[in-house]
Amino acid sequence: SLGPGGHVQVSGHAVCTEGAVGDLRVTISQRGVGAVAEGTTRIRCTGEEVSWEIQAQTVGRGALGPGPATACGLLQVDGQDVPPDTRQWCRDGIELIE
Repeated sequence: SLGPGGHVQVSGHAVCTEGAVGDLRVTISQRGVGAVAEGTTRIRCTGEEVSWEIQAQTVGRGALGPGPATACGLLQVDGQDVPPDTRQWCRDGIELIE
């Protein structure tokens, strides 16, 4: 959802190995207006599905507005006794709302 001052509230879920820590970076882009927002968070992995929420901030000159957008994420997982792992994904057609 869109917030004041160029902020975008993004949420989702991830599953990663118990005891690991995940660093998540999300990018939201909107075609046709050149708008991009980025945000990061850290996830404490439990081995089960964990919800996350990011307050992404607009970068550059374009402003995100209501309508279709694309969200991409990069999750880098690491921890003691846990081999490093990286997962990346994109989802087209998300709907930004005010």
